[in-house]
Amino acid sequence: MPEELARLRTIAAMVESSDDAIISKTLDGKVLSWNSGAERLYGIPGARAIGRQIDRLFADAGGSSSMSDRLRRVAEGETVRDIEIERRLRDGRTLYVRETLSPILDAYGRIVAAAVITRDITAHAAVELALARERWFMRQVIDTVPSLVYVRDANGRFLIANRAVAETMARTVDEVEGALLADLLPCPEDHERYRRVDEEVLASGRTMVFDDEFRTHGGDSRWFQTVKTPLSGDNGQPLLLGVSTDITARKKLEQHNHALANFDQVTGLPTRALLEDRVAGAIAMARRNSRCVGVVFCDLDRFKRINDTLGHATGDALLRAVGERARTLLRESDTVARLGGDEFVILLSDVTGTSDARQVCTKLLKGMKMPYEVMGHSITVTPSLGLALYPFDGADAVSLIRSADAAMYQAKSSGRANLQCFSNEIDARTKSSHALGCAIEKAVDRDELRLHYQPQISSRAGHVRVVEALLRWQHPEQGLLLPAAFLPLAEDIGVIDAMGDWVLEQACSQAAEWSRRGISNARISVNLSTLQCTRADLVERISQALGNSRLDPSRLEIEVTETLLLRGAGPASAFVHDLKALGVTVAIDDFGTGYSSLSNLTRLPIDRLKIDGTFVQGLGNRDDDEAVVTGIVQMAHALQLTTVAEGVETVQQVRFLRDCGCDDLQGYLICPPLNGDAMNDWLSSRQSTASGIAA
Repeated sequence: MPEELARLRTIAAMVESSDDAIISKTLDGKVLSWNSGAERLYGIPGARAIGRQIDRLFADAGGSSSMSDRLRRVAEGETVRDIEIERRLRDGRTLYVRETLSPILDAYGRIVAAAVITRDITAHAAVELALARERWFMRQVIDTVPSLVYVRDANGRFLIANRAVAETMARTVDEVEGALLADLLPCPEDHERYRRVDEEVLASGRTMVFDDEFRTHGGDSRWFQTVKTPLSGDNGQPLLLGVSTDITARKKLEQHNHALANFDQVTGLPTRALLEDRVAGAIAMARRNSRCVGVVFCDLDRFKRINDTLGHATGDALLRAVGERARTLLRESDTVARLGGDEFVILLSDVTGTSDARQVCTKLLKGMKMPYEVMGHSITVTPSLGLALYPFDGADAVSLIRSADAAMYQAKSSGRANLQCFSNEIDARTKSSHALGCAIEKAVDRDELRLHYQPQISSRAGHVRVVEALLRWQHPEQGLLLPAAFLPLAEDIGVIDAMGDWVLEQACSQAAEWSRRGISNARISVNLSTLQCTRADLVERISQALGNSRLDPSRLEIEVTETLLLRGAGPASAFVHDLKALGVTVAIDDFGTGYSSLSNLTRLPIDRLKIDGTFVQGLGNRDDDEAVVTGIVQMAHALQLTTVAEGVETVQQVRFLRDCGCDDLQGYLICPPLNGDAMNDWLSSRQSTASGIAA
């Protein structure tokens, strides 16, 4: 008995000295014992607590499981362990505690009470809450990121995955986290590729950045730019952080741009860039195998007539048919490319020599001459072919294509519809002339013609009377060419009418646009060559251009050369009278340099004379030039014609021309020829500033 008493006292001392709150209570919740740990925890003396219902000691008994429920479970013999409770005390404090309730048995083994051990976990709970909030916040952050963010271990198991990963895998986040990559991939065969990359990153310890195509569960492909970085876990285990950003839109744009750069949009054939790449590859192969490479330049003869008569849609359909037929006549290893317009280039990737290549070209000539059934039309076109061979006619793609091009020009000048092989004996000057001539034929279709504009202003008032349209050719290789460099050739090969039509349409449209925008109401002036004036339907064509642009005829001035007057009073008079009947103004260009008949001049309804710039240049220095200019002005005024001086470059010239009565001035001193946009700005600024000329 003394030993039992000693044991009980020891137990009581241990209970009393414990930092935990240790209490006992009846099965209906009345406090039986209350140690000092309970007093310290709750701030309630034992004398006040013992004998009272436990739930009345606190503002809130706490926990989702009520105290009565916990006591019921103890009464049934269960030890209720580690119940975490938020408990609010009557002094205003809030505690977080962890309780364990155990049954207390009497001498007969009956459960008569409950022992409660309570530990204060308020500080720990605060830390856990902070961590939980931090985890919640980080989850919100990574789930908001549109990129795929994930952490995997060395086995490929997802430890962390954001919502974007789950959506890409067609899973929930809970399904992804803890799962192996191999079990989630839509295409299991992709796993080996991903595994190798992961192993390389973990083994090297270096970050890797790469683009990767991912096949989704729906069968689509998406492109991602992925950054993979090695990490170290809490226990030093190797982990991998991955961030994958969807770049599908960028990849599609790159593919679209690649297609634009390498494949023709009309025919689907390779363009020059891809052709040159393939020629370079064929040359490299031929060099190793001691073989030849053939390049055939093909131009369709008089293709422009197809567009003019049947329309561009039919023309495009014909180009597609030509390309397709050429491919059927060649080997699988050969290439048919379209450079633009009606120009094709054919790569013969492996030939033994000239004879072999000629046989292929003969086959092409024969096959391509056969009629094409296009959009309800049976169309026959003939090709002009030029052949160049590696290694004889060029060592690289560019030089081979250039040589084939030169040979094709020779075929054009040799009567068309034939084959010419490149030869170093072809005269360089002749080749250049032929090239320019063939290019002129297509300048309108290729949108290479340009109009520049130069104003003519009143010599006294300074306001703009006329803006002259000046033709330029933006040659793809030689740059901007002036009319003297190409108009004589254009007349020789018969394209001057097409160029003249283009100039009329563009000039009238520009003048109408200036009028609509309130920029200028000056007349637009268009030059006609002598050859153009022989065109039977020219007046009708001018009328059509006016109608298309809705330009008032009084706003158009037609300039004809002085040579027109040599045609005689009858033809010249009829032509000029027809022009006047339209309501347009007529001017004689470069007056004084030709041998016109003054009697014809008096009979024609001419409105203006343009004094050639060669006379204007001598003003102030040459008495004879001054006499000629003065005479032209006086004669013009006697005939009730206005005069325009061309090539005005100095203030001294302005003074003389103004003093002798010249009506209008044109030249670099006033304004150089400008393109359409620059002339818009010049005319607009002219309206808002003083318009006179200091002299």
